[in-house]
Amino acid sequence: MKNIIRKISILLIVATFVAGISAAISNERIILRNGKSKSEITLNPSRTYRFVISGKQFKSLQIVLQTSSKNIHVRVQSPESKTLANGVGKQFRIENVGAGDYQIILTNKGKNKATVLAKYDGIDGESKN
Repeated sequence: MKNIIRKISILLIVATFVAGISAAISNERIILRNGKSKSEITLNPSRTYRFVISGKQFKSLQIVLQTSSKNIHVRVQSPESKTLANGVGKQFRIENVGAGDYQIILTNKGKNKATVLAKYDGIDGESKN
């Protein structure tokens, strides 16, 4: 009986941990309309926000971030999880984009909330309606 209770306790702890990780990461699919899109989000401290955008929609992509915080870390990953851009910069351009889902990951490394306006410009891409 003690063994069963121990296993259930471990299962509950693991489930709580997984739920906490899931709650800490938000996902949003970006759809370019006439080659452009923008999103405004508020990041709490230590919060991560993930945008997903399909590479079929553009041949090159420019990402411009507007924020007053210097603690927003940005990482752009290819469909193969290769890091294409990384850092606290406010503007990124990705060339020769292939098909698949690209991830734009924003993390607030500061101790205060931060608002970010992310603008996406798909250059020479297909216009999706």
